[in-house]
Amino acid sequence: MTNEYQDGVSEEMISALVHRFYDAIRDDTVLGPIFNERITEWDHHLQTMCDFWSSITLKTRRFQGRPMLKHQLIADRTRPDNFARWLDLFKQVVEDEIPSHLQVEFLEPAARIAQSLQMGMFQVPFDKKEVQNQLNLLEGKNEVA
Repeated sequence: MTNEYQDGVSEEMISALVHRFYDAIRDDTVLGPIFNERITEWDHHLQTMCDFWSSITLKTRRFQGRPMLKHQLIADRTRPDNFARWLDLFKQVVEDEIPSHLQVEFLEPAARIAQSLQMGMFQVPFDKKEVQNQLNLLEGKNEVA
């Protein structure tokens, strides 16, 4: 049974997105080593990320973690530009996995999350212009900020 609440977003959709995204992360030449070194229990991490995205998109409140603290533990292994790469990979998977009318439900929070984590870890602002350009393209606008 599909757990659909908000405009068609479902738990099954979230699970497919999370699993495909982290497959891409693990295979990525830049991000893969960072994640693969830190995460030893991938099944647990994937369930946590499903809970996280369910909390964001379906308001289920299943996620109870502290993402900033977790990410600050790996600040010595990451660079500010890793967040743009993370967001690019996420956007690619969202475009492949999520119906176009629902993509913004994932991409807008992802952009805010990337910006927040980058600022929290490195005190380096995210390129807001690039985020706005990506959102404009998603919404079918050909405007470049």
